[in-house]
Amino acid sequence: MTVLPPNSPSCTTGDQASNDNDGGIFTPNSYHPGGVNVGMADGAIVFVSETINATTTSSAGNVKEGPSNFGIWGNLGVRNDGVPVSVK
Repeated sequence: MTVLPPNSPSCTTGDQASNDNDGGIFTPNSYHPGGVNVGMADGAIVFVSETINATTTSSAGNVKEGPSNFGIWGNLGVRNDGVPVSVK
């Protein structure tokens, strides 16, 4: 998910007691201080800082196409939006 920045808390739905976490928002997490290693579609592995621009607002809405409302991090999770993104 590219809605919340890397190393943010994940939000799950389901019964925690029975470990039935079949839905939710799962953010990339790692033990690397300051960010996460991310596998890109071209096979590259890049380190993404947890301070990457990831506008998190309740009014961001559900984007079906075009640029993401969740900043640069959100654009990394959208395909065919026509927006060039560089994480380097």
